[in-house]
Amino acid sequence: MNQHIHIAAARARVYLESHVYNIFNVYDLAITSYTLARSGSSVGGVLFTRLDTMVVVEDDKKFWPSRPSHINERNPLTTPWFKFYEKSSPLDIEIAAYALLHYIGTRNIASGLPVLKWLTSQRNANGGFQSTQDTVLALQAMSEYGTLFSGDLDVLLDVTTYNFTHSNCTENRCIGPKVYRGIVPEVNITATGKGTALAQVHVSFSVEEEESNNAYNVSVNLIRETLRSVVVETCVRWTLPGISGMTVIEMGLPTGFKAAFDS
Repeated sequence: MNQHIHIAAARARVYLESHVYNIFNVYDLAITSYTLARSGSSVGGVLFTRLDTMVVVEDDKKFWPSRPSHINERNPLTTPWFKFYEKSSPLDIEIAAYALLHYIGTRNIASGLPVLKWLTSQRNANGGFQSTQDTVLALQAMSEYGTLFSGDLDVLLDVTTYNFTHSNCTENRCIGPKVYRGIVPEVNITATGKGTALAQVHVSFSVEEEESNNAYNVSVNLIRETLRSVVVETCVRWTLPGISGMTVIEMGLPTGFKAAFDS
């Protein structure tokens, strides 16, 4: 079995290496460069160099957008909160995760840090991302990056804001009470000691009108109905620019019926 796996992997590597000059999509570049780098191919570095020309740098973060942003199309006076509300697509998360894994594999830790910071800024309050697939991949990349600094860690974090100070931070987490203010105050975080620590702050707020984001067009048609069977056709169409990530359609069944998978 192991021999068959090695043969299949070698053939896949040869196939990818023979098609590297036909790859221009940013997602394809990310996953292919990482795959070839893991297999020990020098071509992976060539692809990643091409991917690096597509990077977007914002302050101390960098990422690779899979589609153009539409934030500028909105009136900044009527929706000033939206730039903090909109999150990147699951594909953007996966691309950044593959890039970070590539940096980890090549021990280019300094170049991977801005990618790690961007990934952290995309996490939700529960620590996940947009979908299951991009969450698993991003957490893998962030965890592997963290293991590079897990040997010697002695860090004390002090979190200070308006009439509030908290410094009861353990080695793995620093969870303080929630602060509710009409006006969001400054949050000052000071780190002392040695090692690498990651600080993440979540902000929640209310809006007068929630942003509409109809990513899918769903239609359900009843094809045939009898006392013993029901035939339903469900179609889903992606409506936003670019391509979608992993999509799951969940359909409920009436009581007394079961799905006919062989039909």
